[in-house]
Amino acid sequence: MQDVRDALLRGLTDDVVVVSADYQKSGRGQRGNSWESERGRNLLFSMAFCPVGVRPAEQFVISEALSISIVETLREISASLQVCVKWPNDIYIGDRKLAGILIEHDLQGNAILRTVAGVGLNVNQMVFQSDAPNPVSLKQVLGKELDCQVLLESIISKFCRLMGLDGNAAIATSEQIHRNYMNMLYRRTGLFPYRAGNKTFMAEIADVSLSGILSLRHSNGELLHFGFKEVEFVINPPYDQ
Repeated sequence: MQDVRDALLRGLTDDVVVVSADYQKSGRGQRGNSWESERGRNLLFSMAFCPVGVRPAEQFVISEALSISIVETLREISASLQVCVKWPNDIYIGDRKLAGILIEHDLQGNAILRTVAGVGLNVNQMVFQSDAPNPVSLKQVLGKELDCQVLLESIISKFCRLMGLDGNAAIATSEQIHRNYMNMLYRRTGLFPYRAGNKTFMAEIADVSLSGILSLRHSNGELLHFGFKEVEFVINPPYDQ
């Protein structure tokens, strides 16, 4: 992403700059995770923009808005798609990962100078060769090929409208974006297994803070708080109480 990031930021002013690719040989996600993509089969893009008015302490709203834009685009394709957001910003269908998002910010004092967001969305790939535990594509689920360019245009349009990057006022407040994000969360209600360190436990999602901290309510009633990569969703039990 670094080469794309540098290219995007050269000449960036107040506009949204989008670069898409048919293939990437070293895709990465949060904290060094890899992303597999067959040449010409998926949607791979990065965009750079200046998130005017977003404070560093509340930068997670950008991740929320982009997640919402992807989910809404996919739900428009098929109302039967059980698409959701697995905290913090993986896009899931059921218990399988459809897309990943990586967002990086350049900070200047108390402001976000610019942001680069990268998205990898599995669209038409049918076979995954890597050891990723649970990948899935839209074609595998829907049984048909989809136009990556159409998906890209819809996602970017929705995101720009949410964030007010299209030259108009934002169509949603940060509170509305957060509320929509919470409603789209994977395992939003009910007790499910999680793992933190060497401990596995049952909990339910209580909240996600403006800075992206996940709050879980343990089955014993205790409220637990986790940053990125500090807790793991156990998708395949067994687990302990």
